[in-house]
Amino acid sequence: MRTLRPAGRSPSGKRPCTSGARMGGGVALVRGVRGGFHGSCEQRMASLRPAAESRRDPSCASLPGNARVRSPLTPTRRPWPSGRRDSFRRPVLRIRTCPVSPRRGRRRARNPGWTMSDQDLSPLPGRTVLVTGATTGIGLATARQLAERGATVLLHGRTAEEARAAADRLIATAGIDAARLHPVAADFTHLDEVESLANQVVVQHPHLDVLVNNAGIAAPERHTVTTDGNEIAFQVNFLAHYLLTRLLEPALTSDPGGRVVNVSSSLHRTANIQWNDPQRARRYSRLAAYAQSQLALTVFAADPRVTAVSVHPGVCATALMPLYAHEGVTPAEGATHVARLCDPAVEIVNGAYYDRAERVAPAPVATEDRTIKRLNRLADLLVGRTA
Repeated sequence: MRTLRPAGRSPSGKRPCTSGARMGGGVALVRGVRGGFHGSCEQRMASLRPAAESRRDPSCASLPGNARVRSPLTPTRRPWPSGRRDSFRRPVLRIRTCPVSPRRGRRRARNPGWTMSDQDLSPLPGRTVLVTGATTGIGLATARQLAERGATVLLHGRTAEEARAAADRLIATAGIDAARLHPVAADFTHLDEVESLANQVVVQHPHLDVLVNNAGIAAPERHTVTTDGNEIAFQVNFLAHYLLTRLLEPALTSDPGGRVVNVSSSLHRTANIQWNDPQRARRYSRLAAYAQSQLALTVFAADPRVTAVSVHPGVCATALMPLYAHEGVTPAEGATHVARLCDPAVEIVNGAYYDRAERVAPAPVATEDRTIKRLNRLADLLVGRTA
């Protein structure tokens, strides 16, 4: 039986001279004790070379020092502590994680500023607000909170029936005066309906204080193009709001407190705008298409021609929640952050981005002058077919 000795020591206690050569895919190990073997290590290696060459293994070579050559299938035998068994050496992927403190949460880049509280809110009598996508989710909750504070709310729906049903629901469940709710309709997958909606609002409500660009859809699994020739998520989430805002400029008040609030998303940080292929016809991903539309909406808020801000209301339990997480807060909680930005008592900075109640820095590209001008040219080109 072979006796295992500690690595690096000979029976005499002296450090051995070790050399090795690959022998047909196995391991050849030669140990010599200084003074015990006749000849040097080089002579020992020279005696092994003919045996290796006879097997025609071009990879055979002498190894310096205590290096060993093993076949990829040769088990590694080491003096594991506490009787651990021999095993094949396999690459191990170690992921270095950074734990998040449960108290402080994830660290975000912050800008010096203020955070909003309930004490900052004020009644909104005499103010007129148009909320797009107001039949469900955050849009419906925002319309309810604004109407409860006395504002006149234009509830936009995809069809006239959906808009009327949303208004009836608020009247029945929240006890809101029917005179404060005005249902309007337009299908944002058709830009000509967006133009008709804008003309209707300008005629019926020539003094519009706030426009809330909230309507949005999740990009479908398959690449889908509208009748206007645009990728459907890019048109509904951005181009329709761009066209609506442009056409409502005569009605949007220039008085202090007048503003546009874009309901954006934190996913805009993961996006880039495909300038050569904004419709993503060559390479489509539903998440990338949705994120691109949110980045465009965030960039649009920095346009100097309008007083606008963007807000991420948080992950809410709406139809868009599967894009973010498996669970979220109620739409009413997310709508609180949107409604606060509609309050004229809340001072805003044009192009600012809010993560819920806190002003934070958006993606760097969202505030670049070059990107803003380039996006305006692209949007004018894409909506110019019906504008």
